[in-house]
Amino acid sequence: MVIAQEEARQLRQFSPPAKKALELSLRESLRLKSKEIGVGHLLLGVLREGEGLGALVVAEQGLDTAVVRRAVEAGLA
Repeated sequence: MVIAQEEARQLRQFSPPAKKALELSLRESLRLKSKEIGVGHLLLGVLREGEGLGALVVAEQGLDTAVVRRAVEAGLA
């Protein structure tokens, strides 16, 4: 029970977009039938969230999110 409380406290430290990206990372991992959440899943979650700092960085680099998504998915396959 103490561990769950500590995890909840730590999760509150993330911004709302970061929390959403983490949740979406899990969904991406499940969708791709992975047994873990890796860096690629995290990037897919950031891209899917679309509004946080991570998505802004991708956009500022002039990258097409659809192209990045396909490349990451291919790397995870």
